[in-house]
Amino acid sequence: MKRWILCCCLGIMAAGYFPELPGFVPLVLLLSIFTLSFRFRSIRLLGAFSMGLLWGLAYGWFMLQSQLLVEDEGKDLWVTGRVTGIPKHYEHSRRFDFLVDQVNDETGKDLNRLLKKIRINWYQLEHPVVPGEYWRFKVRLKKPHGFANPGGFNYETWLFRQGIGATGYVRSAQTSEPIKNAYPQIGHYLDRWRYFIIKRLNEKLATEPHRDLFLALTLGEKSEITPAQWQLFSASGTNHLFVISGLHIGFIAGLVYAVGLWLGRLTMIRAPVWTVQQTAACIAISAATFYALLAGFSLPTQRALIMIVALLSGQLVKREVEIWRAYCFALLLVLLNDPLAAETRGFWLSFLAVAALIYAYQGRTRIDSIGWRWIRPQWIVFIALIPVLLVSFQQFSLVSPVANTLAVPIVGFILVPLSLLAALLFNIVPSLAGTLFSIFGFILEYLLVILKILTNHPHATRILNPGSLPITLAVLGILILLSPRGLPARWLGGLCLLPLFIANHKITTTGEFSLTVLDVGQGLSAVIETKNHSLIYDVGAKYSRSFNMADAVILPYLKTVGIERANRLVISHSDNDHAGALPVLLEKLHVEKVITGTPMEFRDGITHQLCHSGFSWAWDGVQFQLMKAETGAWSNENNQSCVLKISSGRRSVLLTGDIEREAEASLIAQFPEKLDSVVMIVPHHGSLTSSTEKFLDRVSPDYAVFTTGYQNRFGHPHAKVVERYQRLGTSLLNTVSSGAITITFDKENAQPIVKQHRRTFNRYWY
Repeated sequence: MKRWILCCCLGIMAAGYFPELPGFVPLVLLLSIFTLSFRFRSIRLLGAFSMGLLWGLAYGWFMLQSQLLVEDEGKDLWVTGRVTGIPKHYEHSRRFDFLVDQVNDETGKDLNRLLKKIRINWYQLEHPVVPGEYWRFKVRLKKPHGFANPGGFNYETWLFRQGIGATGYVRSAQTSEPIKNAYPQIGHYLDRWRYFIIKRLNEKLATEPHRDLFLALTLGEKSEITPAQWQLFSASGTNHLFVISGLHIGFIAGLVYAVGLWLGRLTMIRAPVWTVQQTAACIAISAATFYALLAGFSLPTQRALIMIVALLSGQLVKREVEIWRAYCFALLLVLLNDPLAAETRGFWLSFLAVAALIYAYQGRTRIDSIGWRWIRPQWIVFIALIPVLLVSFQQFSLVSPVANTLAVPIVGFILVPLSLLAALLFNIVPSLAGTLFSIFGFILEYLLVILKILTNHPHATRILNPGSLPITLAVLGILILLSPRGLPARWLGGLCLLPLFIANHKITTTGEFSLTVLDVGQGLSAVIETKNHSLIYDVGAKYSRSFNMADAVILPYLKTVGIERANRLVISHSDNDHAGALPVLLEKLHVEKVITGTPMEFRDGITHQLCHSGFSWAWDGVQFQLMKAETGAWSNENNQSCVLKISSGRRSVLLTGDIEREAEASLIAQFPEKLDSVVMIVPHHGSLTSSTEKFLDRVSPDYAVFTTGYQNRFGHPHAKVVERYQRLGTSLLNTVSSGAITITFDKENAQPIVKQHRRTFNRYWY
């Protein structure tokens, strides 16, 4: 049975890796195999895999049908429906999800689309939006799209998993109207209940410290946790403790189950049919369900609740359920509920942690001391999750076992119960609730101090980028280390972990270099690597206090490739889409020197200089030369962009910033023989004011890279500009369709090696 379930789970997970959904004939073949497996036992496991694959593909087909049609992108549409979820408030807008009942065009014609759920931004703050309300909006929508970069958060996949078929914005407040006589449906009362609780708590705790973490632990509302706090939790390996996850729901279920057993035995309740254990299990499941509902019944909490029900199922049916069977059953239910759960890091972290604990404790008869009984699981989970942490985050915390040994009981057994009691009592006994919140804040403050002390050590976090072979050896070593004591030579498992810490950065040869153009939307950021050096050209935009390209794209990518410092940072000019994220990046990354095309202010300690023509240097056999158009009466700062040429022999790249036709003409006059390049970053994202025919003839690139935003309002790249490159026979690349683009120049290949992130990690919903 366990093997059958695992094969079915593998089939469901495999469906998520298809680049496109298969046609009719493969589906009939899968269905035939599944049907025949009932007749022939020899193919039962293959039949289970086929069933899982069919389920995953059917889910994908259904989700694709609810996506916005291409012909509706950019049009003004009228949508009628209900607000769902908790609206998010930002500096200049609010964002909320909307369940669509009807879609009409501007003439009022019913488009009869299958669009079911959309995500809307409304750039006004006067009209409150409450979950469950029925509204009619005039919106402009586009298909779900997100940045696609190594190491970055996959927003596009997240939207698809949430069932969101389009994103967009409300055209104007005058075109929006609530429908007063429409009452919330039953399914929306949970969102309204959580919305008013959050609103009430925000009013009560407006000036209180730790309000953000209080809301995160009680209601799963983590949007107000600051980046500095996330950095602390990540460095200490405790970030899973400060959002409602399976661990919290497990704590509540375990605590309620233990109390239920104690009360049952204390009162000596006996029943011939219903035992104390069954009563305690039912109460524990009810408590876990209530906590999951309080957190909005998000997918991670659903996953945790399913695991708890599966693990307590033995108590309910009065039978001893094998732990591995309960585990496999929980895995199957989670994947049936969310076939794309395997696309999330939380899925692997939670299930692998539980699997490691079961594996390490199976068959053990020795009773550990109370202290070791608590400490040992922390070390088991720490060792078991090293490979998945390195694959997912390219780092792991060395202080995690100590931090979790201290923080897990404090958060699970003290802070979570305190926060829940305080939240429930604020409207009943405000004074008692205030006292509980004060105790919560007092304990939390000391816990944060301890975590800061632990993470202040310079080697608290290790950033590593091992290849597939060291990861495979590490998994083998972990299986040996966590195996039963009877296995000889368990110390060999520790040796298998050593390759993770040796030469974790890719090795290049002198004279070779690579260029990675990151997908930062309508903007630019590129990373150049030689054998021993790295350079960043532009850093993309900053859109709000909580969202910028440094945190979202650049820093995760640098971790992925093992870069912990940048030798040089070149900012072409000061426009937001090229330099907006600069302060954040300089705060979190050590940069030896900054070069800017236009004057900019820097905090003390940052070595910087203005870009000027003629300045050049060499790293590892690769030449770097700065170029800048002669000063003139430019209409804007674009023409002051600092241009960078990188070359190694005939292999060369030209990064052009936002130069326009005047600067292009100036560069032709200044550097008539030095502009030719194999690869060029297209000037000004493909604007009609750039990429003149004379400039393109002089550069004559084999590859041209456009860096534009999806459905951007500027219409970049302009059709006429694209035609100019096509006439030259230039191969065109665009971060919109390719994601991050890595171009490598090595000595073994005459032509550069081009890798496009969206093609390397292609999925059917892209």
